[in-house]
Amino acid sequence: MILRELGSGLILDKPSGVATHTPDGGHTLGFLEMASKILDRPLWAVHRLDNGTSGCLLVTTSEKAVAEYSESLKSAKKKYIFISSRESKDSLWSVEGRIEKTGNHKFALVAGDSNSFTKFAKLGPCTLGFMYEAEINSGRTHQIRIHAQNSGIPILGDSEHGGDPFVRLMLHSHEIEMENSKTISPLPILFETTVPLPTKDSHKFLSSFDRRRFVMTSEKGNTNAFRLVHREWTKNKTPRLAVEKLGSVLHLMDYSNQTIQKEFIEEMARATQCGHWFVRNMNDREKIFSSNDLPPQWVIQESKVKFELKSNQGLSTGLFLDQRENRKRILENSQGKRVANFFSYTCGFSVVAALGGAHEVVSVDTSTQSLDWGKYNFTLNDLNPNQFEFFVADTEFFLKSSLKRRRQFDTIILDPPTFSRHKHGVFSLKKNFPEVLELAFESLAPKGTMLVTVNDETLSEHDLSCMIENSVQKTIKKLVRIQVSRPPYDFEFPLERESVMKGFWVSLEN
Repeated sequence: MILRELGSGLILDKPSGVATHTPDGGHTLGFLEMASKILDRPLWAVHRLDNGTSGCLLVTTSEKAVAEYSESLKSAKKKYIFISSRESKDSLWSVEGRIEKTGNHKFALVAGDSNSFTKFAKLGPCTLGFMYEAEINSGRTHQIRIHAQNSGIPILGDSEHGGDPFVRLMLHSHEIEMENSKTISPLPILFETTVPLPTKDSHKFLSSFDRRRFVMTSEKGNTNAFRLVHREWTKNKTPRLAVEKLGSVLHLMDYSNQTIQKEFIEEMARATQCGHWFVRNMNDREKIFSSNDLPPQWVIQESKVKFELKSNQGLSTGLFLDQRENRKRILENSQGKRVANFFSYTCGFSVVAALGGAHEVVSVDTSTQSLDWGKYNFTLNDLNPNQFEFFVADTEFFLKSSLKRRRQFDTIILDPPTFSRHKHGVFSLKKNFPEVLELAFESLAPKGTMLVTVNDETLSEHDLSCMIENSVQKTIKKLVRIQVSRPPYDFEFPLERESVMKGFWVSLEN
């Protein structure tokens, strides 16, 4: 994510498809806010890139330094690479003029003294048309886009300024030269591809994949499992796919019941450097289409923690990637704690709690098979599962039994399914979870913390918040601090007002 550090200045690698700042009144995060959270430091923008533009973005960690870096940027050379479907007759040329707002949030060249100057160079033909370089010192809104249109080579994907439709704006901030040094942002995959892609869906996939580059770079060496396509394609669009990179295996979740071309899948596998792939039909768990040499199980890494995944176990591979940030928080805050993980599945939270130095770790699930899988995850990380507790039990039943024994926990994790069957009956999120929540709060130790997450599109974040607050009022009747838990940015990158996974960290106040 960080391309170069310049004192208190940072040049970051911004992806396409996200505003520089938080847009629309704060409902969704901009890239600056995302980067600030990942890097765990405050950031201020020195300049801005359009939503669709990727590449070098200058920011600073000091608000007082914004003016200083803004001044330095005026004399810096800024080079952009873009693609147009049209060819210029010239090899080198320049455009200057006055750019002003002309109404309805649009900008254009108008009469008057020049306030913008761009030098253009034709680099040559490419797979998607013709590639060009644009160099600027000034930085008026939409400057390169307007000047390219004026030159008869509107940028591919820039429908606002005459460009042909495409999956993204094909404009990339490639290089900034300042303080006697050059900083280069690598070209996105779509710019570099030299082989004609088989379908438009291939373009869409490569665009989605590249949008996650900043997340994957920030986790490089620690994590090798990411969501590459989330709801870009599953929400009223085709193909209705979600895609994950799970180490060396590409996992496609098909929600459409339509035949997916093998050529398309293999193109995705090559782009992601995955040696294996499989497609799981999410409406029929028995239908799996895969590469010939797909392993039945393999190991991935997350925050340097190892987990075994499987391709032939229901609708999940064994680890829910949208909980990555929550597992990291448990890992970093479990020293000496008593931790209970309910609906534990393959015990991902339990493993990180144990690695984080928890005094006790309890895993509860109705499936013996899942808990055995979880025990193997313990051994993968050089943990002896015999030193921890595993119970094949219904969560509600276990909590009632614990309360009778006056057993309490410092950290409780509740990540229930929407619906499940067990030997005591049926669990329904909306019907049974409120009582489970009440029992959990009664089992929470003073100053304890609870993580509550659900994956149910019919239950809103507000609904879950009310459910938690009602449970608090009925049971402990103490002040609590509630903090929203968001999924990692590879999930909700097509920024939405509400994610599929809703979650809250609930902490008891003193």
